[in-house]
Amino acid sequence: MGQLESRRTRLVSDSSVEFVLCETTADLEAFVDRHRDVSTYALDTEFEHRTTYRPRLALLQVGCDDEVALVDPLSVDSSPLRVLLDSSATAVLHAAVNDLDLISAAVGVAPRHLLDTEIGGQLLGRPRTSLAAMVRDYLGIRLDKTEQTRDWMRRPLPERALRYAADDVAYLVELAERLAEDLASCGRDAAWREESAAVLHDSADDAPSLWWRVKGLLRAPEEVRLRGQFLCGARDDVARGRDLGRGRILSDDDLVEIAFRPELLGSHEVTRDDELTQALEDALRHAHQASLADLWPADADVTDGDRGRRLSLMRLVAKEVADEWTISPATMATHRDLVRFERGMSSRLDHAWRQHAFGDQLDLLRRDAGALGLVDGRLRVIAHGASS
Repeated sequence: MGQLESRRTRLVSDSSVEFVLCETTADLEAFVDRHRDVSTYALDTEFEHRTTYRPRLALLQVGCDDEVALVDPLSVDSSPLRVLLDSSATAVLHAAVNDLDLISAAVGVAPRHLLDTEIGGQLLGRPRTSLAAMVRDYLGIRLDKTEQTRDWMRRPLPERALRYAADDVAYLVELAERLAEDLASCGRDAAWREESAAVLHDSADDAPSLWWRVKGLLRAPEEVRLRGQFLCGARDDVARGRDLGRGRILSDDDLVEIAFRPELLGSHEVTRDDELTQALEDALRHAHQASLADLWPADADVTDGDRGRRLSLMRLVAKEVADEWTISPATMATHRDLVRFERGMSSRLDHAWRQHAFGDQLDLLRRDAGALGLVDGRLRVIAHGASS
């Protein structure tokens, strides 16, 4: 990270951030030319995602040195930013998973190097990791978030909206420097770099896990959950193809009703949509042909057989390790991480820092080669036949 002491003083003492609105490609090219040699820069986006399947990029914010550029993708070709993103410089983002696909589509490349300030806060075990909370706690600056829910596709964007967008990148590099100091002091800076870099490559979703978010399925009988899993996948395919929100294709309530009583599909009003009806019928047929072993468990417990019991034990171990690191259990290992690991699939548990944190404990459980026990007052997985 570069030395930004003078910038730190100015930003902390000033109540406003200077920015330039790039409304032509020439404006953006000039901005990039001024900053092509930076070692660190900040990125953020504003987008709309209320009615569409895919978010629509409405504004792209870039912070370099003491200058913030707001790029209007509705009128400007964003590809000149490739010079920055495809360089050796490090991009700083907050909650990058929400922005990377949009940035990659607009610019043509993703940042080659990335640090995510939200991940940094999570690895420090901070109770609040929103950008506003972290900027307030670290830099003493209160960000005005009143524009957060506006329709960013409407033009012209008022001054207060542009200032809100500029604030979202103006303090990111300085925040990253402060986080780097704290993470280095507790030996977690390497974990931060690894976890941030992984955001560039990790898949955000597994189609089989879509049903986890549908209220009414989580505690349903297994065969209903299995049908719901396939129905959710079919709805998602149709929604993606039409670029519409899932709820505009089929409501959760209707999907749950069909999962419980598939015979209703023929008489359900959803049959007015022939394409969707065919997709749902195919999903029910595939669910009928599948076995319960194909069900991706959500809140699996001892009622869900060996796999559910194994996942329950893994959750206990993950919580114990998270407590030792003083971070949230979700930061250490989400349920999705554990499900993928238990099934022998790639997951965040493959990251080196997590392998170090867990040792071979989860692998022993996955292979049914260990049991839980107390070692020096801590819950541990002990290999069968090993002395505690």
